[in-house]
Amino acid sequence: MRILPARIRNGVNTFFYGRAVVRCETCGTAVRPSRAVWRGARPYCSAAHEHADFAI
Repeated sequence: MRILPARIRNGVNTFFYGRAVVRCETCGTAVRPSRAVWRGARPYCSAAHEHADFAI
């Protein structure tokens, strides 16, 4: 699989998600929207952070 140039990848993310980068709700790490783990409208950088945020 060929990797797309950053300019094209950012354009596609902006078109589909409305922005090129999102921040993890738990740690604040910058993540591409297509690679983020989503729970509703909340983006996370990993499933572990998603689980930790909702663990009681």
